[in-house]
Amino acid sequence: MLSIGTNADHLKKFIYLTVVLFLLCLFLSWAVTGFAETREIVSHIPAAISGTLLACIAIIKWGWKLRPFPWILGVPVLEGTWTGHLESDWERGRDNVQQQPPIVFSIRQDLLSLTVLSFTRDRHGVSYAAQLITNDAAQIKRLVYLYSLNEAFRAGEGTQQGAAEIQIGGKHTLEMRGEYWTNTKTRGRVILTRRSPLISGSFEEACERWPLATWKNF
Repeated sequence: MLSIGTNADHLKKFIYLTVVLFLLCLFLSWAVTGFAETREIVSHIPAAISGTLLACIAIIKWGWKLRPFPWILGVPVLEGTWTGHLESDWERGRDNVQQQPPIVFSIRQDLLSLTVLSFTRDRHGVSYAAQLITNDAAQIKRLVYLYSLNEAFRAGEGTQQGAAEIQIGGKHTLEMRGEYWTNTKTRGRVILTRRSPLISGSFEEACERWPLATWKNF
């Protein structure tokens, strides 16, 4: 499955960071030898490349979530468990909104990938393409993704597929709200708050950790 967590602007910032890391590793390698003559710097390039590669791997997997990297790279940290409610016009027709059921998002993320898992009482969804869209000047952060459910959405109509556009906001990126559309000609909205950096594996697991009465609603 395709799951893209960063856009071109994020990658550009990461390239700049890589250059800075290379120069830093080159300087440190040169400093270890007691600052030999300038022409000897070239001999430290292999060590600098190795150090930069290891640093980049560490940043992509873990370090990007630690300060100051989220600020430098402009990538919001969404990984973890989110709880809230969704609202849909499915089941009662397009003109009547059904009761708001609780929902859980479990987001898996590193610097270059992002996957959204969703859980309700009876369905499990997974994203097969995801994109973070940010505009620092306009202070806009959005999560856009395509998803499918692993169960039949309605008898005779196959598996539900859809798209969602979720706005990321709140203090310290603690809230998300947005809309979604499906291939069954329904639509809805969702509101969530971040509960933990740890990922919940099921709806039941999230319910055990946080009572439903405390889940964010419209």
